[in-house]
Amino acid sequence: MSISIAPFIRRVRRGHPRGQLRGRLRGGAALVGGLLAVAAAAGPVDAARIELRVEGSPGPFDAGDTVTVGVWMTDLGGTPAAGFQAFLEFDETQLDFVAAGYTSSPFGLPVIMPVVPDANAIDLASGIDTFDGDPPTTADARLATITFVALEFQCTPAIAFRASDPPARISDPQGDAILPLELVAFPPSACATDLDDSGDTGFGDLLVLLANWGGPCPGDFDDSGDVAFNDLLILLAAWGPCPSP
Repeated sequence: MSISIAPFIRRVRRGHPRGQLRGRLRGGAALVGGLLAVAAAAGPVDAARIELRVEGSPGPFDAGDTVTVGVWMTDLGGTPAAGFQAFLEFDETQLDFVAAGYTSSPFGLPVIMPVVPDANAIDLASGIDTFDGDPPTTADARLATITFVALEFQCTPAIAFRASDPPARISDPQGDAILPLELVAFPPSACATDLDDSGDTGFGDLLVLLANWGGPCPGDFDDSGDVAFNDLLILLAAWGPCPSP
């Protein structure tokens, strides 16, 4: 019996070792200022997003630490989503792949399975199971989780989106791409200067910054590679309660 199980699937490339999803997308992918964005005409949302987020311990990570990365879908703006695909790459000198898996909701039907790296590349795709009656969703949701072991010290996990053809996408129930789409690796915290997670920027955070002076993190707010005077100025400028979400 033949069953159509995922309306967002356009074509699956036969013979690919991981069954990589092929598809059409109005627009293209470009790396702009560290942000891989799918460029397209304005759609019903300002910008849907696929994000990489650190799950659990926020880091920094020492060699031997477990590093867990979540793949999230956000900011759909009320547009229903029925599936996604994303293409990642990680630094094999800094991370050792352990495992990856999809969440059971909102997309209960894995398309690329099993999720295993091809060298340093990881491909992901899943969608709603129409045979099981899964509904589309408009909610922010975690779509997959990837676990690594750190091979050396790092402030942020050494994994990012990679350009691909077909590009990353979130699809609506008709199989069309939800556009525009932004791919964001590790968005900054709304209160990045709250280093001790106290809910405000204060003396405890100043102590953390000074203890890491000259090092790479935490406290390198300007991404210069080390904690220095400019980072101190940023912390002092943010002194006080964290902004409301």
